[in-house]
Amino acid sequence: MNYQHNKTHTTTTTKNLVRRSTSIALICAITGLLGCNSTSQKTLYDTTDNQPLYAQNASASVSKIKAGNKLSGLAVVTHKGRQVMAIASEKTGITLAAINSDSQALNTQVISQLKGSYELLDSRQTSQRQWLITADAQTGQPVVFSATQDSDLMSATATALRETRFQTDALCLYLDKQNNLFAFMLDGYGGGEMRWLWDARKDSLVDITVKQLSLPPGSESCAVDDASAALLVAEEEFGVWQYPAEPEGAWQRYLVAAVKPWGKVQASPIGVKAIAPYHFALFSEQGAVVYRLNNNGTHAEVITPVKLNAQEIADVAWLNDKLLVLDEAVDTIVSAPLATKKIEKSIATAKQQLAPLPEVYPTVMAKAQTPAMQRRGDAADDPAIWVHPTHPEKSLVLGTNKKWGLFVYDLQGNETQAIATGHINNVDIRQGVRLAPNKKAQDIAIASNRSDNTLTVYTLNNGHVKQVANIATGLNDVYGVCLYAPNKQALYAFINDKDGRFKQYQLIENTAGIDANLVREFHLDSQPEACVANDATGELFIGEEDAGVWLFDANPTASISGRLIAAVGDVLVADVEGLGLINNALGNYLVVSSQGDNSYAIYQAEAPYNYVGSFRVGLNSDNQIDGTSETDGIAITGATLGEHYPQGLLVIQDGFNLMPSQPQNFKYVSWQDVIHELAK
Repeated sequence: MNYQHNKTHTTTTTKNLVRRSTSIALICAITGLLGCNSTSQKTLYDTTDNQPLYAQNASASVSKIKAGNKLSGLAVVTHKGRQVMAIASEKTGITLAAINSDSQALNTQVISQLKGSYELLDSRQTSQRQWLITADAQTGQPVVFSATQDSDLMSATATALRETRFQTDALCLYLDKQNNLFAFMLDGYGGGEMRWLWDARKDSLVDITVKQLSLPPGSESCAVDDASAALLVAEEEFGVWQYPAEPEGAWQRYLVAAVKPWGKVQASPIGVKAIAPYHFALFSEQGAVVYRLNNNGTHAEVITPVKLNAQEIADVAWLNDKLLVLDEAVDTIVSAPLATKKIEKSIATAKQQLAPLPEVYPTVMAKAQTPAMQRRGDAADDPAIWVHPTHPEKSLVLGTNKKWGLFVYDLQGNETQAIATGHINNVDIRQGVRLAPNKKAQDIAIASNRSDNTLTVYTLNNGHVKQVANIATGLNDVYGVCLYAPNKQALYAFINDKDGRFKQYQLIENTAGIDANLVREFHLDSQPEACVANDATGELFIGEEDAGVWLFDANPTASISGRLIAAVGDVLVADVEGLGLINNALGNYLVVSSQGDNSYAIYQAEAPYNYVGSFRVGLNSDNQIDGTSETDGIAITGATLGEHYPQGLLVIQDGFNLMPSQPQNFKYVSWQDVIHELAK
């Protein structure tokens, strides 16, 4: 931010003398210069046992940058194959300046200038393109500059982004593994937003709000470490928080550097800046400290305190063995050496300590989505697909709301029916089955009802869903459920308890209606949920959340022993959640929701059940549909369901519904798109 906006600048001679004396005292405290008669030196961080990475303190001003220009931001960009400084100014615009890396002093050369009035600055670059983001100092409107690597960034046309509804006090960029570019915009009062700026698949600017941010008041500086996908936010008077930078997933935070008495930081932080992979600089008016993220990113450790000849630090950057510092008090850039080899060694240490980011899997996009649930929280859970027997384009999706009941949607995602039948968790469907020899064939759906621990039965008459029975299970906490139809004359339901118990019922129809007979019981050692049965082979696949996928015989007289065919590990990341089977011209597959890394693993649905590949569902800029994350249930069919789903439909529960941020819902994905991406 432009920190001058938050300070009162005096003009009287007396106050200037006081301020100058205070600044000199701070310099003495930070640098320990000879001739300073101070018995106590106050640094930014308590560093009793630290071995600093700098050798000598050195500082010099950038040439041709004049005082009074109101410098307000600092970044590193590439110009004609060389890394250079970009400096934002409220009076002169943006200046590019090169540094002579052979000199200990800060010998610089101004390359070019882009006129304007700007504050705040951050940059990103890939092999194809480089970016600067800033804000118009007069209007506060975010502005981006983009250029290919072989062109001059200063010749790029400024693109004004949509105006925010708040005063932008902080801007920072995030480049994900797929080269999608995002921006975080903070208002300093605890709010802000995350925007998607660049769609790497389409190679185009999009400027779409992904989600609104909820932060502590006083959050006036941010930075993103792309290597660990960590959003770092400096809260004045408290410290630095780490949030996930990925758009999908839980919005949770960790305190990585705290001021005293909660931590060792001795001065209120003004700003934070990512300077190298897994490393960030925290700075106040009194100095700067370089940190390395460790312990799976849940806290940071000091690498070095940096001695600086600066009076009022407003921004920092790292370039050519130097920590560059924008001194707002005198409108200049100073530097302190940072040993590149030691930073590189520290990066290697961080790679060993930090959990790796999720694998880069092929990404598909949802073609449609259902409305959001009525309220936030863990509500939407499991879908099932009903295929219209004569008009496939009129097929339906059933989706559970475990706080309310069952919803029915068409293939465009529109709600067509809502049935308040209790806390419905999982649901499954079989079509054209007879529950007694002399009874007509029916389309049956069953669900686990957590309101009363029953098996709830529905019929579907030409797509209209009706509840017809509630069958007591004797379980204490019902969870997952699935159906098995070995032929059109028999239908079995499996329902499980969170404690690992399974019960298998045969559904029957008599003069009183639909009922069930218990035919088998078995159990797993820990919490299961999803299950899916292969009617053609008699195989039952069960997901044990922390263990993996089990294979059982689905027939009621079979053994109650199963075997683990896909364990939690490199591919499956707990929790193992939804399961689905598909068999059509594209292949015979078992699909598993790997909730822990927001991916979907595909296995052969027949022995030896080999792993085929994984994929994720990403952002769809055309239809403004977000990706999927923390998925519970899935459902899949190989039937042709119109032009959008010519080789089948995959329905996925989305744990975090974004663009904009709303309660949970379900996303529709073309199975043809999945196979196409995996084949690339």
